[in-house]
Amino acid sequence: MFCFFHDQFIEEEKVSVSMNDRGFTLGDGVFDTQVTTEGVLLDADLHFERLLNDAIILGIPFDKTILDLNTISTMLLARNSISTGRWVVRTQITRGIGLRGLTPPKDAHPTLVMRATPAPQIDDTPARAIIATTTRRNEHSPLSRIKSTNYGDNMLSLLEAQDYGAEDAILLNTEGHAACATTANIFIVENGIWITPPVSDGALPGITRMKLIAEHRAREEHITPERLQAAQEIYKSNSVIGLRKIILPI
Repeated sequence: MFCFFHDQFIEEEKVSVSMNDRGFTLGDGVFDTQVTTEGVLLDADLHFERLLNDAIILGIPFDKTILDLNTISTMLLARNSISTGRWVVRTQITRGIGLRGLTPPKDAHPTLVMRATPAPQIDDTPARAIIATTTRRNEHSPLSRIKSTNYGDNMLSLLEAQDYGAEDAILLNTEGHAACATTANIFIVENGIWITPPVSDGALPGITRMKLIAEHRAREEHITPERLQAAQEIYKSNSVIGLRKIILPI
């Protein structure tokens, strides 16, 4: 398989990332995942727009445009002869190489990587989940509103879920309100009404979330653990899995 790395298409096994790349040393980067079906990327402009906005929030001086990224993704699919089935295209931007320490280099040259992998099979069975207790989502941090390459809290929550024999975890924020699942937004249904946490509660402004809010006229409200337990239905959503039911408690 070919990927796009440092302005060229290269075989994945030949990619070499510098040990001084800040994405490797500090998680100083952003990423996006989107699905291609039958060789066509879904909502590509929306995904790339958010990715570029996330880079701006982190102050990464990235100079490519939505059109540039669309062109690269189209060429990536063609280079790998991807025209059928479901694939996941992941795009990652890091600040690039820097010296030891937190201070960003003044002449940063961001690293761009784009690759395609087969999409996981759609699972229609409900996902068993827990409410995470090992960590909290910091709704006050700008990182809660972007897809940062630092997913430490999410990973700790997933490991906690796996310790209990579950597949996923719902993260609460510092106020004790539900924010998200480990890699997805969440929705509950009460009396036929769809409800999802607001971005101010630590929910990522996901593309699929936005579409589901419009489709179901969902309300954005605080969701307490009690509301989760009492909900008629709970769902998680992202661009790769679409919409999948959650069962609480395990």
